[in-house]
Amino acid sequence: MTARARRIALLCLAAAAAAADPVPARAAVIVFSSQADFVAATGAAGPINAPFSGVTLGPLVAGPLTFSRGEGVTQLGVSNDVSIPFFSELGVGNAQNLSNITVDVAGGTTAFGFGIASINAAAFGSGTSEFRVRLFAGGGPAPVDEFTFTALSATLPAAPVVQFVGFSSTTRFDRVELVEVVGGPQNATPTGGLADREFFGNFFVIPAPVPEPGSLALLAAAGAGLLGRRRGRAADPS
Repeated sequence: MTARARRIALLCLAAAAAAADPVPARAAVIVFSSQADFVAATGAAGPINAPFSGVTLGPLVAGPLTFSRGEGVTQLGVSNDVSIPFFSELGVGNAQNLSNITVDVAGGTTAFGFGIASINAAAFGSGTSEFRVRLFAGGGPAPVDEFTFTALSATLPAAPVVQFVGFSSTTRFDRVELVEVVGGPQNATPTGGLADREFFGNFFVIPAPVPEPGSLALLAAAGAGLLGRRRGRAADPS
C-alpha cells in the first residue's frame, strides 16, 4: 500500500469513528436571573409545577415535564409551603441532602427556567449552595452544554430566599440535570436532620411545536400516495 493510500485509509477510519461516536455541538447559553426578562426574550410558557404527591420514588409528570431523582437521591417530595410562592414545591430526600433532580422535556426545548428556594437550618448558620446545570439532547451521554449558579440561602426561621434561574440555548435539548456540587455549611446534621434544603417550582419551557392541521393532511396524503405507488408496482410484474 502506498503512503497516499495509507493516508486515505486512515482518514476513512477517522471519519467512520466520528460517525459512530459523534461529539455533540457545543451550545451557546444565555442565563437570566429575571423571570420577566426570560419570558420576554424566549416566549417560554409557564408556570408548570409538579403535582402534589407527598413522598414518592417518582417519576412525576406535569405537562411536558417529567421530574426524576438525580444521582444519590432516594425520594422526591411535593408539598405546599405558604412561605414559598410556588403552587407546589418539589424537593428531594437523601442522606446528604443533595438536591439533584433530572427533568426531561417532551419534544425538547431551547429555553428552560425555574424558581428555587434554598433554606438552611438555624443550628448551622447561613450559607450558599452551588448547582451545575447540564443540558442533554437525543439521549447522548455527553452534555451539549453546562453552567453553574449559586443559590442564595435563608436561615430558619427567616423566610426562604426565592430566586429565578432561566436560560436559552442555541441547541435544542430534551433533558436538564440539576446537580448540587456545593452544599450549605453542612449537608446533614449529626442526627440526620435538616441542614441545607432546596425546593423547586414555577418551571417554564418553550412548548414543542404542534404541526398545523394542513401540514398533517399533506403528510398523510403524501404517505397514501407513496403506498399506492408501491402497491401498483407490486401488482405489475413487468
